Amino acid sequence: MSRSTTNTGAAGKSRRQFLKSSGRFVTASALAGLIGQRSYAAGSSTIKLALVGCGGRGTGAVADALSATGGPVKLHAMADLFEPRLKSSLENLTKDFKDKIDVPRERQFVGFDGYSKAIDSLAPGDVVLLTTHAAFRPMHFEYAVEKGINVFAEKSFATDGPAVRRWLKTAEASERKGLKVGVGFMWRHSDARQQVIRRIHDGVIGDVHTLRIYRVHG
Repeated sequence: MSRSTTNTGAAGKSRRQFLKSSGRFVTASALAGLIGQRSYAAGSSTIKLALVGCGGRGTGAVADALSATGGPVKLHAMADLFEPRLKSSLENLTKDFKDKIDVPRERQFVGFDGYSKAIDSLAPGDVVLLTTHAAFRPMHFEYAVEKGINVFAEKSFATDGPAVRRWLKTAEASERKGLKVGVGFMWRHSDARQQVIRRIHDGVIGDVHTLRIYRVHG
């Protein structure tokens, strides 16, 4: 009889909760760094956020941003393809961050052009959080950089080679403009993993001829 390798019971639940919590911690760290380095928009001391993509990942990213230190922060605009999802996200965020939510009906954008309207509502130096499906990420990133808006983007960033190259080209443009771009590569914020990579680069294990990577996720 075969044995299931699925984590069940208290141990499995604890591991899944740890992975979830640690993932949110490093996402919060990336957002805190982005917000902390940011120059305030002209004439304002408040960092305005726009959320593009109001699913669970986007809602969690906003919660992390509103919990971060580095200056007064408010959610200013939201965009999604589906109004019920936007409303649900806004309702949940308002429960925990009522004083940091300022998204009136006129800044709730629904539809394929919602991303541009949300970004247009920001001032240069504010931050947009891009958390939609990866197929839309390069286009949204490109528009934000064109408008001079700082960006936090969740992975993945593209779905094929041409889209990846479009993303990289926009990343170069963001550097030329001096914009801040934070990304959801959570393990890159792990000190332990950074040390492992550093030691490999230093030749501690010798020359690397083959690399095989497994991700074991609960």
